[in-house]
Amino acid sequence: MISQEDSTILEAARSAFERATDIEALCWSVQDPIAEFGFPDCVLYVRHGNVLTQMSATGPKRLSGNRVANRIALTIGQGVVGHVAAAAKPRYVADTSKDPSYVYDVTGGRSEMAVPVIYAEEVIGILDCEHPDRDGLTERQQQLLLALADCFAPHLGAFIERSSRRGAQLLSEVTADLARRQELGSGEMELVFPLIAEQAAKALRAGRVNIWTIERPTDTLICREHFDLQSGQHSLLPPLNLAPLTAYREALNQERVLVANEAVEDGRTSELAEAYLQPNQVTAMLDAPVRVAGQIVGVVCVEHTVTARRWQAEEATFVATLADFVALVLLQAQKAAAERQLLQAQKLESLGRLASGVAHDFNNVLTVVRGTVDTLLGSKSLSSDDRVLLETIGEAGERASHLTRQLLAFGRQQKLTLEKQDVVALVERVARFLRSGISESVQIYTSHAGPLLVNCDESQIEQVLTNLVINASDAMPDGGAIHIETRRQGELAVIDVADEGEGVTEADREKIFDPFFTTKGDAGSGLGLAVSLGIVEQHGGAIAMSSESGRGSVFSVRLPLSVSSVADADVAPQSEIPHNLPVGPVVVVEDEPGVRDVMQQMLELLGIDVQMAACGDEALALVRELQPTLLITDVVMPGMNGPELFAAAREISPGLRVLFVSGYSRDLLGDLPWPRGEYAFLPKPFTVRSLAQAVADISEASAVPGG
Repeated sequence: MISQEDSTILEAARSAFERATDIEALCWSVQDPIAEFGFPDCVLYVRHGNVLTQMSATGPKRLSGNRVANRIALTIGQGVVGHVAAAAKPRYVADTSKDPSYVYDVTGGRSEMAVPVIYAEEVIGILDCEHPDRDGLTERQQQLLLALADCFAPHLGAFIERSSRRGAQLLSEVTADLARRQELGSGEMELVFPLIAEQAAKALRAGRVNIWTIERPTDTLICREHFDLQSGQHSLLPPLNLAPLTAYREALNQERVLVANEAVEDGRTSELAEAYLQPNQVTAMLDAPVRVAGQIVGVVCVEHTVTARRWQAEEATFVATLADFVALVLLQAQKAAAERQLLQAQKLESLGRLASGVAHDFNNVLTVVRGTVDTLLGSKSLSSDDRVLLETIGEAGERASHLTRQLLAFGRQQKLTLEKQDVVALVERVARFLRSGISESVQIYTSHAGPLLVNCDESQIEQVLTNLVINASDAMPDGGAIHIETRRQGELAVIDVADEGEGVTEADREKIFDPFFTTKGDAGSGLGLAVSLGIVEQHGGAIAMSSESGRGSVFSVRLPLSVSSVADADVAPQSEIPHNLPVGPVVVVEDEPGVRDVMQQMLELLGIDVQMAACGDEALALVRELQPTLLITDVVMPGMNGPELFAAAREISPGLRVLFVSGYSRDLLGDLPWPRGEYAFLPKPFTVRSLAQAVADISEASAVPGG
């Protein structure tokens, strides 16, 4: 039986519960009758989901300012309190030293009684009283604790219900408002993430809200948005290394929302305590993983600061919805990035086609220039001064032909054509070309340990070096020096391209060679280094990069040395014009009048009987009339192209051979149906010597039985 005096205390407690204006005041008001009943040590736990959090205390756990010392959270089934919550029945332990469920280390025995606070048939809290002596709680105290829990339950339940309704309504309104925002589908993280974070912080009354994305493969958390409720400021936080946070990562993988009411003590988040939680005064966290296609790509992190916080179920659901919103934004951002990449690739493809067309037309012009120069140089009446001038024009034409090969390489219009090249000469040629093409405030210096012979496609390696030098120049907008050094490293020829720029950040180094990754913003395509790496790897080589912040970058191209000894690097003298040239007749087909005229002059200079045609029909008429053994034809012509012409001519003259010439690359021909000895290819522009050699080679092949 409860005495009249105890009934009076219970009635006063009920009145105090009714006067409480918020849940914090209510939780502390229950401790007054506890003290009057003579309990030396009592804690009130309030349940949230599977977690029981200390909300108020009397005795040694109660600190000034209504704070709980060493506030802990227990899960359902943990300790005496957790067992009572799971069973929904009170429990008295006369000697805690003999009870395996007791969670504290104690010397000697003590007693404990835990009573469930039940509302609407659910355990919403636990009143837990301890006595320093074994069997120290009297039967009267046990009865009073049960009565007090019954008295307290409807008031605590009502507050939880009201708070839940108000919070749920507010969160529902915020969720609906965010869902209606057109910005959500834009994929613009810089626009949407601040909106989500600010709305969440205000709705949840949380001190901080952060949105992070995870960078692979380093498992680095990159802050995309940080909002501080007190200051109202948006900012970014330093990156966090997710790799060592094993418990936290496991929790994100397993849980829809990580609810940590005691973030510093919670085993799932305590790994963050020293480096992150304590310096930022974070007491409680709601973290929801952001998943795209089943993979975690980010985290929405809601952080309560300074004071204690017990998260409600609807708050956890709200944060989970925010994570879904963030996933939608990231998906839209990926889609927009893919569309930009596709557009960029289409632009590059169009530009490549344009470059190839320019190279073709330029090669026709160069064929006229170089052919005319060669023809004039063949004259014995030239003065020495005129010969020097013509040789100068010829050298300029040679340099221009290198430029057209680079244009074709840019347009992806040629495959690798491996020839023995001296790396030193190649580097000097590129440096000479680029000195006039980059900023005047950037100087190019070269140094060599050579000569170094490699088997490479000259134009492709020139493209690689051009990309690296232009990147180095772009890294120094205020000017500086680019140092290109060649050296031998074992069986490798190494070309180092070093700049004096700001260097590449550690995060960017991991993806510097990734397609479409660029540090130049909209000014970069993100393809230069990716293409360069692909070219070098096609050659059996590699590109390495080293960089330090503020001390520039070095890109090292490594190519296998040629099997020939380095001593053989001296350039062999050009061969003389071959003597085994056919007398003729040779039918030449070229639709460009200037090229047609100069080819006629070049072949006649070689002593060949040549008959010229401007189109396929004219050529076929000549083949019928003359029955030539060799046809020289342009590949791309109006009406009938070169391969079509040769196929038709073979019907007339089965033993005919063909030399295809073109300002485009050899790849334009594709796979031809004839044996390799029956056709050859000569790129424009060409000299008298290269034309003579090509004619001699195809004529010799035709003379070989079965060739």
